[in-house]
Amino acid sequence: MMNSKYYDINYAQYAMQLLTNNYRIDMVIAIVKAITAPLGEIHTQFDTLRTGIDFNTYSQVCYMQGLLNDNFDPLERRIRIRNAAIDYDYYLLHKRNKKKPVRLSKRGSEQYKPYYWCTRGMLRSHNIDFKVILPAGYNLSEEEKNKMTNLVNQSKLASKRYIITNKS
Repeated sequence: MMNSKYYDINYAQYAMQLLTNNYRIDMVIAIVKAITAPLGEIHTQFDTLRTGIDFNTYSQVCYMQGLLNDNFDPLERRIRIRNAAIDYDYYLLHKRNKKKPVRLSKRGSEQYKPYYWCTRGMLRSHNIDFKVILPAGYNLSEEEKNKMTNLVNQSKLASKRYIITNKS
Protein backbone atom coordinates (compact mmCIF):
# COMPACT_ATOMS: atom_id res chain seq x y z
CA MET A 1 0.00 0.00 0.00
CA MET A 2 1.33 3.39 -0.97
CA ASN A 3 1.85 6.09 1.63
CA SER A 4 -1.20 8.36 1.71
CA LYS A 5 0.97 11.51 1.96
CA TYR A 6 2.87 10.61 -1.21
CA TYR A 7 0.67 12.87 -3.35
CA ASP A 8 0.22 15.58 -0.70
CA ILE A 9 2.11 18.43 -2.41
CA ASN A 10 1.87 22.15 -1.73
CA TYR A 11 3.27 23.68 -4.92
CA ALA A 12 3.26 27.27 -3.67
CA GLN A 13 5.29 26.32 -0.61
CA TYR A 14 7.69 24.25 -2.71
CA ALA A 15 8.23 27.14 -5.14
CA MET A 16 8.88 29.49 -2.20
CA GLN A 17 11.53 27.13 -0.85
CA LEU A 18 13.29 27.25 -4.21
CA LEU A 19 13.60 31.05 -4.02
CA THR A 20 16.78 32.49 -2.62
CA ASN A 21 16.54 34.75 0.43
CA ASN A 22 17.00 38.00 -1.48
CA TYR A 23 13.97 37.16 -3.71
CA ARG A 24 11.63 36.41 -0.79
CA ILE A 25 9.89 39.75 -0.81
CA ASP A 26 6.13 40.25 -0.82
CA MET A 27 5.86 41.10 -4.53
CA VAL A 28 7.83 38.04 -5.71
CA ILE A 29 5.98 35.79 -3.26
CA ALA A 30 2.63 37.01 -4.67
CA ILE A 31 3.81 36.35 -8.24
CA VAL A 32 5.03 32.85 -7.34
CA LYS A 33 1.73 32.03 -5.63
CA ALA A 34 -0.18 33.31 -8.68
CA ILE A 35 1.93 31.20 -11.01
CA THR A 36 1.55 28.01 -8.95
CA ALA A 37 -2.20 28.40 -8.25
CA PRO A 38 -3.35 26.68 -11.53
CA LEU A 39 -0.91 23.85 -10.88
CA GLY A 40 -2.42 23.41 -7.42
CA GLU A 41 -5.93 23.28 -8.91
CA ILE A 42 -4.87 20.64 -11.44
CA HIS A 43 -3.27 18.66 -8.62
CA THR A 44 -6.49 18.88 -6.59
CA GLN A 45 -8.49 17.53 -9.55
CA PHE A 46 -5.96 14.72 -10.01
CA ASP A 47 -6.08 13.85 -6.31
CA THR A 48 -9.90 13.77 -6.37
CA LEU A 49 -9.82 11.44 -9.38
CA ARG A 50 -7.12 9.26 -7.81
CA THR A 51 -9.00 8.79 -4.56
CA GLY A 52 -12.30 8.20 -6.41
CA ILE A 53 -11.02 5.17 -8.33
CA ASP A 54 -12.13 1.87 -6.82
CA PHE A 55 -9.30 -0.60 -7.31
CA ASN A 56 -11.40 -3.48 -5.98
CA THR A 57 -13.55 -3.69 -9.13
CA TYR A 58 -12.59 -5.85 -12.07
CA SER A 59 -13.63 -5.52 -15.69
CA GLN A 60 -14.71 -9.15 -16.00
CA VAL A 61 -18.29 -9.80 -17.04
CA CYS A 62 -19.21 -11.85 -13.95
CA TYR A 63 -18.11 -9.07 -11.57
CA MET A 64 -19.82 -6.33 -13.57
CA GLN A 65 -23.03 -8.36 -13.80
CA GLY A 66 -22.93 -9.02 -10.06
CA LEU A 67 -22.31 -5.34 -9.34
CA LEU A 68 -25.28 -4.26 -11.46
CA ASN A 69 -27.56 -6.91 -9.94
CA ASP A 70 -26.49 -5.94 -6.41
CA ASN A 71 -27.40 -2.32 -7.06
CA PHE A 72 -30.50 -2.57 -9.28
CA ASP A 73 -32.07 -6.05 -8.98
CA PRO A 74 -30.85 -7.64 -5.72
CA LEU A 75 -33.71 -10.13 -5.25
CA GLU A 76 -34.21 -11.70 -8.66
CA ARG A 77 -30.81 -10.86 -10.23
CA ARG A 78 -32.14 -10.71 -13.80
CA ILE A 79 -29.70 -8.17 -15.32
CA ARG A 80 -27.43 -9.87 -17.85
CA ILE A 81 -24.42 -8.83 -19.91
CA ARG A 82 -24.08 -10.36 -23.37
CA ASN A 83 -21.68 -9.95 -26.25
CA ALA A 84 -23.14 -7.87 -29.05
CA ALA A 85 -23.51 -9.31 -32.53
CA ILE A 86 -21.06 -7.94 -35.05
CA ASP A 87 -22.68 -5.70 -37.63
CA TYR A 88 -20.36 -5.53 -40.61
CA ASP A 89 -22.10 -2.42 -41.93
CA TYR A 90 -20.32 -0.49 -39.18
CA TYR A 91 -16.85 -1.27 -40.47
CA LEU A 92 -15.15 1.47 -42.44
CA LEU A 93 -12.04 1.01 -44.56
CA HIS A 94 -9.74 4.01 -44.95
CA LYS A 95 -7.78 4.11 -48.16
CA ARG A 96 -4.61 6.14 -48.09
CA ASN A 97 -5.21 8.00 -51.37
CA LYS A 98 -8.83 8.95 -50.60
CA LYS A 99 -10.06 11.29 -47.91
CA LYS A 100 -13.39 9.55 -47.34
CA PRO A 101 -13.69 6.09 -45.80
CA VAL A 102 -15.18 3.27 -47.86
CA ARG A 103 -18.08 1.38 -46.25
CA LEU A 104 -17.65 -2.37 -46.59
CA SER A 105 -20.63 -4.21 -48.05
CA LYS A 106 -22.04 -7.54 -46.89
CA ARG A 107 -21.29 -10.68 -48.85
CA GLY A 108 -23.87 -11.43 -51.50
CA SER A 109 -24.82 -7.80 -52.11
CA GLU A 110 -24.23 -6.09 -55.45
CA GLN A 111 -21.55 -3.75 -54.13
CA TYR A 112 -19.51 -6.52 -52.45
CA LYS A 113 -15.84 -6.18 -53.20
CA PRO A 114 -13.30 -8.09 -51.04
CA TYR A 115 -10.61 -6.02 -49.32
CA TYR A 116 -7.49 -7.03 -47.46
CA TRP A 117 -7.73 -5.82 -43.88
CA CYS A 118 -4.14 -6.49 -42.89
CA THR A 119 -2.77 -2.93 -43.28
CA ARG A 120 -2.42 -1.30 -39.89
CA GLY A 121 -4.56 1.77 -39.29
CA MET A 122 -6.95 1.31 -42.22
CA LEU A 123 -9.83 -0.41 -40.42
CA ARG A 124 -12.09 1.41 -37.97
CA SER A 125 -15.19 0.12 -36.23
CA HIS A 126 -18.12 1.73 -34.44
CA ASN A 127 -19.57 -1.56 -33.25
CA ILE A 128 -20.70 -2.00 -29.69
CA ASP A 129 -18.85 -4.70 -27.77
CA PHE A 130 -21.47 -5.76 -25.25
CA LYS A 131 -25.07 -5.18 -24.17
CA VAL A 132 -26.40 -4.69 -20.66
CA ILE A 133 -29.78 -6.44 -20.88
CA LEU A 134 -32.45 -5.42 -18.40
CA PRO A 135 -35.48 -7.67 -17.81
CA ALA A 136 -38.65 -7.02 -19.81
CA GLY A 137 -40.71 -4.23 -18.31
CA TYR A 138 -37.85 -2.97 -16.14
CA ASN A 139 -37.81 0.83 -16.46
CA LEU A 140 -35.09 3.06 -15.07
CA SER A 141 -35.51 6.65 -14.00
CA GLU A 142 -33.01 9.17 -15.36
CA GLU A 143 -31.10 9.13 -12.08
CA GLU A 144 -30.95 5.31 -12.02
CA LYS A 145 -29.83 5.22 -15.65
CA ASN A 146 -27.02 7.69 -14.87
CA LYS A 147 -25.98 5.60 -11.87
CA MET A 148 -25.97 2.42 -13.98
CA THR A 149 -23.96 4.12 -16.72
CA ASN A 150 -21.42 5.35 -14.16
CA LEU A 151 -21.10 1.87 -12.63
CA VAL A 152 -20.56 0.25 -16.03
CA ASN A 153 -18.07 2.94 -17.08
CA GLN A 154 -16.16 2.46 -13.86
CA SER A 155 -15.85 -1.29 -14.22
CA LYS A 156 -15.49 -1.79 -17.99
CA LEU A 157 -12.32 -1.61 -20.02
CA ALA A 158 -11.72 1.84 -21.47
CA SER A 159 -11.82 0.70 -25.11
CA LYS A 160 -15.15 -1.15 -24.87
CA ARG A 161 -18.46 0.27 -26.10
CA TYR A 162 -21.86 -0.81 -24.81
CA ILE A 163 -25.58 -0.09 -24.80
CA ILE A 164 -28.24 -0.61 -22.14
CA THR A 165 -31.35 -2.33 -23.52
CA ASN A 166 -34.47 -4.12 -22.31
CA LYS A 167 -35.05 -7.79 -23.04
CA SER A 168 -37.53 -8.18 -25.84
